[in-house]
Amino acid sequence: MKQCPTCNRTYADESLTYCLADGSLLSAPYDPEATQRIPPARITNSPTEVLPSNLLPSKEIRPNKNPLPIYIIIALLALIVGGGIVELLRSGTRDTSTAESSASKPSSVPNISSTPLVSPSKRNSEAEAKPTPTTVPSSLTGNWEGTYSCAQGLTNLNLSISQTNSSEISAVFKFSANRSNPSVPSGSYRMIGTYDNKTNKITLRATDWINQPSGYVTVDLVGKVSQGNTKMSGDVLDSRCTTFTLEKK
Repeated sequence: MKQCPTCNRTYADESLTYCLADGSLLSAPYDPEATQRIPPARITNSPTEVLPSNLLPSKEIRPNKNPLPIYIIIALLALIVGGGIVELLRSGTRDTSTAESSASKPSSVPNISSTPLVSPSKRNSEAEAKPTPTTVPSSLTGNWEGTYSCAQGLTNLNLSISQTNSSEISAVFKFSANRSNPSVPSGSYRMIGTYDNKTNKITLRATDWINQPSGYVTVDLVGKVSQGNTKMSGDVLDSRCTTFTLEKK
């Protein structure tokens, strides 16, 4: 048995080394039947002593596991993934809409088999090679009448030429049904061009419509004027057209 020399408490547990009350070093085992020494009077106003940490009863400290942050992280991840999926779906819808819109737009050149055409404007090398501009003779201006051939068949043509300035001419291209091809509608558009006195070459390029029948587009002309400026003939610049022939009226 051990005894505290300060508070005189006794402990039967031989494994204890310090007093559980005041932390004093316990005395060696003693015989309770032996003569005991009376300890001095205890001072009651002594300060409270802190027990060593190894004598305090152990207490397991468990971390506070709050599941709320985990739930927040999961929710944020779900929002990010969901937003990405929605954006992908929207992008796919836009691409599909664009493709459908492009497919639904009519071509600027209708199908010959379904709609008669004057013919699409097609600039070839002959049209791009403009003649050297010179002064336009007065005999070139006025009305020229004749025919031309394109996808819709033989068509009447009235070409009214006027002089814009000393080196440029303008014209109005009017077409209508020929007796042999009465189903052709009437239409007209404006043209501008040049005339070369040296080669008698005339070049006319379409600009804008005056009266456009449904399904028809403009064509350009390149030709030559005969001596005396009484006849004109040349090519209609389109792969589905051939030639034109005109006489001065």
